[in-house]
Amino acid sequence: VDSSAPGGAAVLDAYNTPGYNNVRDSVQNICPHSTMAANGHIKCSFSRLIDTGDFLEDKNLNDSYYLLYAAVDTKPVGLGSTLGLSKHSQTPLKTSVPVNIVS
Repeated sequence: VDSSAPGGAAVLDAYNTPGYNNVRDSVQNICPHSTMAANGHIKCSFSRLIDTGDFLEDKNLNDSYYLLYAAVDTKPVGLGSTLGLSKHSQTPLKTSVPVNIVS
């Protein structure tokens, strides 16, 4: 999601290299339908082929992958729980097993 876009949000096709460097995909295989950023929330709707044929820059969604979460607890342990956004590279949280999002 590009938060500097008009309206506060836009969906881009990108991938991470080792070291969490975000690189814009040379072929934008994503079809954005709607995006909105308001009151600290980002909502986006988009579609993409399950297999784009771009095996160098896109994952085949027929396969299973770990999902990364961007929400983290922003309060120290014992002081309640407040979820906030964070960078995956600073506070990586992932599913315990690979997930197939197509099935």
